[in-house]
Amino acid sequence: MEDKKTGEMLYLLRTEQGIRQETLCYGLCSRSVYSRYESGERHVDKLLFNLLLQRMGKDPGKLSMVLTPQEYRYFRWKKEALDAIAQRDMVLLGQLLERPDSCRSV
Repeated sequence: MEDKKTGEMLYLLRTEQGIRQETLCYGLCSRSVYSRYESGERHVDKLLFNLLLQRMGKDPGKLSMVLTPQEYRYFRWKKEALDAIAQRDMVLLGQLLERPDSCRSV
């Protein structure tokens, strides 16, 4: 997905609902970084994009068809890694990091 189109989508959804940038991105990223996502100046990763959509009451699953297979694998890996960190499971995290394509972002 192009950064500009992603940013436009975030902007339109947020403004339609009257949500402030600070409110939407609280605890996920800074307002200044979020502003760069909306303007298309910066690439928002799929996990953060999905979290932002969920905060706006949208189902990110409906957008799965716009992900490439590589993006989807990376998204799943990143979610597993973040879950392992949250559960303080360093063994699982180590295994995830040892996967050959684990650290390649999309």
